[in-house]
Amino acid sequence: STFDEAFEAHVDGAVYAEQMTWLREHGRITTVPLDPSLRVNTFWDLGANDMTTVWYHQHDGIRHRFIRYREANNKGLKYWWEEECEEFRKEGKFQWGRHFLPHDADASMLTEDVTTKASILRGLGMTNEVIVPRISTIRAGYELTRAKMVGNVWIDKNECAQGVKCLDSYQFIWSEARSVYTDEPHHNWASHGADGFRQ
Repeated sequence: STFDEAFEAHVDGAVYAEQMTWLREHGRITTVPLDPSLRVNTFWDLGANDMTTVWYHQHDGIRHRFIRYREANNKGLKYWWEEECEEFRKEGKFQWGRHFLPHDADASMLTEDVTTKASILRGLGMTNEVIVPRISTIRAGYELTRAKMVGNVWIDKNECAQGVKCLDSYQFIWSEARSVYTDEPHHNWASHGADGFRQ
């Protein structure tokens, strides 16, 4: 039931508690099928040994439609582009839009050749990538995301189920000394999906 869904989603100190409640109350976490006539954008959080996450998004001129979310540990960029993204594109018969990568995708990596994650993805065939500038503070990022989440956002309840869990569970750090939540979120399993969504 709707009540059960809302109850299950309650997490003390959740960063997006009000926004996720609003989305549920307005029927925005629902079935959001791929529309092959619309381009698909992706939003990434790139980990090394950490989790890598990708949100898949379509915009029809009014609605921001999140149609798919995927995450995995210890998978290389070749896997993510060829086996995850391109296989989905071939199945769905759609065209890519833009790929939003975090600011550190342009950071040099110490490998045999100096390179970046963005340049590796370009070498694998990614085009139209956008390096999202570093935000001044995490707070500025989640405040902006909060403002954009209510209104014209729809999220697929099945294909984005794990991403929804991340958004529900993205939580502020509790200060025992002051008995209040700080304005800094935890860096944990939920933060990767939330960071990708923020891109």
